[in-house]
Amino acid sequence: MKTDTDKTAQPRILLEDDDEMVRASLKEILEMSQFLVTTAANVSEAIHLIDTEFFDVLLSDLHMPGAGRRVHCYQCDAP
Repeated sequence: MKTDTDKTAQPRILLEDDDEMVRASLKEILEMSQFLVTTAANVSEAIHLIDTEFFDVLLSDLHMPGAGRRVHCYQCDAP
């Protein structure tokens, strides 16, 4: 079950990229800007997180192996 965040809380970002260095660098930059960042290394991991947690933003590598761009459009639903 997805849980919504408190509107006064830090924005939550799901960062999906198969490149470990890109994930680590972007996560560090975003956290310095006071975002709460969860990372996913592959599409199936991201889909599981989308299904079980609430995120304000999804940042995704458009060239992830194993799925086309449309996968997340079907998985994400707006509140």
